[in-house]
Order: sequence, then C-alpha cells, then structure tokens
Amino acid sequence: MFVFACPILKFIGQPTLVSEQTSVVALWLIPFHLSFSFQFPLQRFLRCQLKIAVTAWVSAATLLVHMIVGELLLQDIDYSGWLYAHTEVVVDTLSICITIYAWESMISLGFFAATEVRVANELGAGNASGAKFATIVSVIHSLLIGLLFWSIIVAILEKLAMIFTSSADVIKMANELAVL
Repeated sequence: MFVFACPILKFIGQPTLVSEQTSVVALWLIPFHLSFSFQFPLQRFLRCQLKIAVTAWVSAATLLVHMIVGELLLQDIDYSGWLYAHTEVVVDTLSICITIYAWESMISLGFFAATEVRVANELGAGNASGAKFATIVSVIHSLLIGLLFWSIIVAILEKLAMIFTSSADVIKMANELAVL
C-alpha cells in the first residue's frame, strides 16, 4: 500500500501534487513501520527483565537526537508564510484527525498485545499448533473488526467530525481530509 500511495490517492481524487508528495513520505515510512517488529518485542523483553532504565535512557537519547536534528533542519525556515487566517479551524481539524488515528492505533496495538500474550502462553505450554491457531484467529478478528470500523466510517463519513465539534468550518475541513 505504501508503494502504491500515489496511484491510490489519484484514484480517490486527490490532487496530483499531493499524491506525489504523499508517496514520497509513504516510502520513507516503510522502514519506520518495519522497525516495530523489532522495537515492540525488545521493549517487552526489557520490561519483563525489569530493565526499565534501559528503555528510559534510549527514549531520552532518541528525544535528544530528534531535538537536535529538528533544530538543524528547521533553523532556516521562514515561518511567516505558515500563518493561516483560520488557525483555530486548522488546529481543530488536525486534532480530530489525530484522535481518529490514535483510536485506530490503539485498537491494532491492543490486538497485538493480546495476540502476543496468547501465543506466548501456547508456546510456553509447548503447543506450537495452538500458537499458530491463536495467530490465525487474531488476524481474522483484526481484519473483521477493521472492516467493521471502516464500514462505519465510510457510512458516516459526512458526519464523522460532528462527534467532536459543531463548527461548520471544522466539519467541512475534516470531511475533506476524512478520505485520507
């Protein structure tokens, strides 16, 4: 999906420039998503071993690196062109989009954690076929629940932002972004 972001976005009616720029960002996000397969098990292992300080130091170092790199990359940018006439509308809309994305992430990470525990229990009991079955059941349930939520969102696409606000401007902008 990341590789085909540009044609998919063009197909759903997004402007060419937006589609092309988004596809560049999407390609850069592939390693980020692949890193989760290493990051989550490593974090859980460290927590199980009560090595919380290691996680804290790595997080602090990561924050420091991000701050330095961000400062270096953004020091010459003129922010005066970034001021919007309707800043409040933009921020409200962004908050709505981030909230919906957070819900989506929490659901998938919840299934990931539940599957991890179930598979670990089965493997700990020496039942490899049970672990395989638990994985298959989790994938099918995740797919079905994902399709359910997708169907709900598509069905109420025009009204989705009304859950969060009554502002007509925010609702209009959120509806424009909801397709993404």
